[in-house]
Amino acid sequence: MGPQDVAEWVVAALLDEPDAADVVNLLADKSLLTLAGVDAGGEPRYRLHDLLRDFAAERLAEDPEQQRDAALERMLTGYLQLAGLADRGLPREPTFPPPQRLPAPAVVPDTAAARLTADPVAWFAAERLNLLAATRRACEPGRGQHELAARLASCQLAFQDYQARFDDAGAGCCQQALATAQQFADPVCEYLALSALAKSRSLAGDHTDATDLAQQALKLMRGIGYSWGEARCLTLLGSAYHGLGRHRDAIDALARALPVYQRCGARHAQAACLLKLGHAHQALGHHQQATQYLQHSLRISRELRLNRLERQALQALQKCRAATGPAPGSTNARPYTGGEACQPR
Repeated sequence: MGPQDVAEWVVAALLDEPDAADVVNLLADKSLLTLAGVDAGGEPRYRLHDLLRDFAAERLAEDPEQQRDAALERMLTGYLQLAGLADRGLPREPTFPPPQRLPAPAVVPDTAAARLTADPVAWFAAERLNLLAATRRACEPGRGQHELAARLASCQLAFQDYQARFDDAGAGCCQQALATAQQFADPVCEYLALSALAKSRSLAGDHTDATDLAQQALKLMRGIGYSWGEARCLTLLGSAYHGLGRHRDAIDALARALPVYQRCGARHAQAACLLKLGHAHQALGHHQQATQYLQHSLRISRELRLNRLERQALQALQKCRAATGPAPGSTNARPYTGGEACQPR
């Protein structure tokens, strides 16, 4: 995993034990582990000296390969378990992938896992480099953990968005997961990796690359008939088109996604899609249509307490009103109810 510091649960996972406090304390007393500090979540962090780490790697190579692989798989699965829990606790953009299902059986005991991820932002901040390293390890040729790699990459996306971390390391993590999924011809994992990478590229302002990635993911989802995945890809595509100034194309893509969210009862995603439709119409100067979409998005956002979407809808509505003037009844414009303007072509 490299020179990063680790929490005690990692040692327990490698040893296949529910708790490793005694082992960690013994190693620390003998200066084989160094206390590197305490993270923002209050968990002690430990590190191996560089020379000790090199020596340990040499000795580890003498252990049976099956035993080494089992220990590594437990650690990677533990990272996926905790990343999934932390991801559930983060504020998330409604068109992100739904939170990942947790691995079974769990590697980290439930009580410890809940404690470790009680502050999801602090946990992700402390484990970010380890998560990137874990994804790289899962992507290694011959390891057969392409699904785990894609899911790990997807779990990190909401945190990257929340803290605006659009660096090369995060994108590289998604790219590795994509290459592994393609190698094993797994369309669902490939979709997860493509959609995560498209979202990351779009958030970083690279809308051209995001468009290409979203189109690749859309083709995969149409091929296997997964309507929810298709709607997500269309939403990503709509955002990318909007970023490129192709607002009519954005409206077309988003209008195809919206009915799927409505049928599925996915009101978070519906509110976000309506907001994006409002933005696209606003960019074209269609202020009346934009107001209808934005007011419907605002109503759902308030019902679901989606504070960020609510603020964005209010800001966009203010711009519409500034552009058109205080028309009579404009504050009570009819919300969108599934009319012609949003039907797929």
